[in-house]
Amino acid sequence: MDQRALHSAAHLDMIALSQLDEAFASHEPQNAQQHMSVRRYAPVLAELKPRFLHHPESKRFIRAMLRRTPTSTCRVCAARRATAS
Repeated sequence: MDQRALHSAAHLDMIALSQLDEAFASHEPQNAQQHMSVRRYAPVLAELKPRFLHHPESKRFIRAMLRRTPTSTCRVCAARRATAS
């Protein structure tokens, strides 16, 4: 992964941590499920996941990471990158 992709990943991590801290304000996010009932925990995650994935900055950093990370499963993208270079 190149430096710009790592930079994007770090920003994505900061967005995730911020949203997790907000969602689980009364608990450490890493341990919240041990302190909350499933009935309380599941709705928090159900709201948090789409909010994180659809956050404008998340989308921007995910796109930036994908542009900078070649994958063997996306041959069309790899071919486009090769011809653009």
